[in-house]
Amino acid sequence: MLIKVIYDDNSCGMVDDTLLDSLISSDRIKAFRRSSCWAVVGRDRVRCNRGERRREACVFNTYV
Repeated sequence: MLIKVIYDDNSCGMVDDTLLDSLISSDRIKAFRRSSCWAVVGRDRVRCNRGERRREACVFNTYV
C-alpha cells in the first residue's frame, strides 16, 4: 500500500508501507498520512518495528 509522506526537505511523495519504518528511523520524513490525519514524526506517536512490538506484547509467541 502506498502512503503519502512529507520529506525532510518539505517535498511530498508516496512510499510503500514497507519502507515507512526505515524512513522514520533515518529521519528522512517529517510526516506521513494516516487514515484520519497527518502524523508528525517527533510530535505524534509512531510505531516503529511493528512486528517486534507485537511479539513483545504477546503472552505466547505465535510467530515461531
